[in-house]
This record gives sequence, structure tokens and C-alpha cells, in this order.
Amino acid sequence: MNKSWDTILQVLFVLGLLMVGGLFYLTRLAPLQANDQNHQVVDPYAEFTSAFQYEQEEQRLNTQIKVLKADYASNLEVYLQEKMRINSSVSSELEKREKLTVLESLYSQEFFQHKLDLIDEQQKELAHLLDQKCLKFCTYLDLPGDLG
Repeated sequence: MNKSWDTILQVLFVLGLLMVGGLFYLTRLAPLQANDQNHQVVDPYAEFTSAFQYEQEEQRLNTQIKVLKADYASNLEVYLQEKMRINSSVSSELEKREKLTVLESLYSQEFFQHKLDLIDEQQKELAHLLDQKCLKFCTYLDLPGDLG
């Protein structure tokens, strides 16, 4: 190719990048502006109209909590097994320390805390869902104690 085609292709490439950036701004960033009234944060359960919808969402959240707990337990088990395997190996102390350092960096305290925080977040979401469900569908007969 000659030099003029290289320049034309470079200009087209830059214009294409600018167009992609502009589309990204218009579709993703512009709606997130603080004064935008059309994209206010609303309660995701405000549009639920039946108890069945709440029960389906409750089952979904319970399943997600179980999956997160299983993931946490699996990661903890892998960490403990690897730590025991490294400690029981007959290699040198330097190699053990290096392997333990790598293992600790992979499965750090922050890693496990993040997993626990995700579980707590989903449990709070479930509690919020149950509160919203009770506000719409509970009667005085559903209340605990001798009121019913």
C-alpha cells in the first residue's frame, strides 16, 4: 500500500474509536448523571403485585445464598487442604515458606471476608424482600404472639 492509504486508514480508525467512545458515553455514562430524573434508584420489589412473585424472588435469593455459602466452604476447604499438603511435604523450609506465601496471597483474609460480605449482602436483601412482602400481604393473624 502507498502512504496515502495508510493515512486514510489511520484517520478512519481514529474516527471509529471516537464514534465507539461517543456511543459508550451516550448509552452508559450520560444516564448515570446525578440530575437525571429518569434513572432514579427505585425499590426493585415495588413492582411486584402478587405473593407468588415475592416467593419466587425469595427462592432465588435463598438459592443464591446457598451457592455463595458452598463457594465459601469450597474455597476454605481447598485452602486448608493445600496448607496441610505444603506443611506435610518433605521439601526445604524455604520452599515451604514460598509456597505458603503464594497460598496466603491467593486465599487472603480479604478474599474470605469478601465472600462473607457477599453472603451478608444477600441475606440483607432477603430480609428486605420479606419486609416488603409482609407490608403488602401480611394480616394481623400472621403476627407472632397472642394477638391472633
